[in-house]
Amino acid sequence: MAKRTKKTVITGVTMEQVNQAFCDYQRAVIEIQSVEAWDERLIAKVRETSAEDKRKWENIKDEATAILEAFAVENRERLFSKKKSMETPQGFFGFRLGNPKLKPLKGYKWDDILDLVRNMLPEYIRRSEEVAKDRILADRDKADIAKLLPDAGISVVQEEVFFVDLK
Repeated sequence: MAKRTKKTVITGVTMEQVNQAFCDYQRAVIEIQSVEAWDERLIAKVRETSAEDKRKWENIKDEATAILEAFAVENRERLFSKKKSMETPQGFFGFRLGNPKLKPLKGYKWDDILDLVRNMLPEYIRRSEEVAKDRILADRDKADIAKLLPDAGISVVQEEVFFVDLK
């Protein structure tokens, strides 16, 4: 568990301390980037080393899955008519139902279906409403919009945040 530390209030800072703080900040940023670059190189090297081994095992797994599936399909009526799965000393395999999903019938596209459902099953049409915040922000300086915002319960705020940029 991370130990909580109180932020100390610093006062009476001289310009010399500001210059030193910038130097320390810049040095820390450079060192952090250096450590992160080193980490990335090591991680890339480990991934590169294990990639071929992983590919080999993925291929073996895929081939084994293909064999198991071929056996299950060929023997579906005989072995999987009552139970959808089969147990072996190593584990289970078989068939399971996926999640239900809708699929357009042949000759239909979702745009056509939308029109048909709108007419035949209107309660199954989604209408999502939300405040267009981006448009309000874009038009916030227009006088007619600005005067309505408080009545609509909206205020436009811009908070100041401290920043440090390096050259």
